[in-house]
Amino acid sequence: MFGNYLQSVHYVDSALGGLVEDLKNRGLWDNTIFMFYGDHDNSIKEQAQYEKFLGRSLNQLDMEQIMNEVPLLVHLPDGAEAGTIDEPAGQLDITPSALHLLGLSDQSYYHMGNDVYDGSSRTVVLRNGAFTDGSVFYIPSDDYIYEHGSCYDLSTRGETDITACRAGHDEASKRLRVSDTVITYDLIARLREEL
Repeated sequence: MFGNYLQSVHYVDSALGGLVEDLKNRGLWDNTIFMFYGDHDNSIKEQAQYEKFLGRSLNQLDMEQIMNEVPLLVHLPDGAEAGTIDEPAGQLDITPSALHLLGLSDQSYYHMGNDVYDGSSRTVVLRNGAFTDGSVFYIPSDDYIYEHGSCYDLSTRGETDITACRAGHDEASKRLRVSDTVITYDLIARLREEL
């Protein structure tokens, strides 16, 4: 399965390269904002396979990051702002970031994400209640009781006292409740009607 996954990665890389080359050949690449997002993990959960491939042992944090960190590649015309952003970001951050790149205000849009280019700190919340703010990474337990989860200090990559994740956990829970409420009750449509 792991070998098949690597073959799939190779195929995607080749296809992406072909797309970019076609855009260049047609004279479009230098006038294109191109965003490519991997929206889910590879579904391979066998830790031993990753350890063999990477040549090192992995802990729960390593596996959580492998399963949840996906790439977002952005190409701007003329290679503007080239580089790597290592701060946490998530799918919700794509819209405000794309609007920023287009020079458009996000004030008339309803979204919960942040512009990754504005330098502000961000918390990325996963559907299962895991979150990271770049300093800590919280992994919920199977019973979803906060105290049974694991809190990792990202500077040491080791597990730390669970209280270090309390504020982030409360914020993550609030964001999930808000998102669920907006979707369940179609609140954006209702807000537009009222306005």
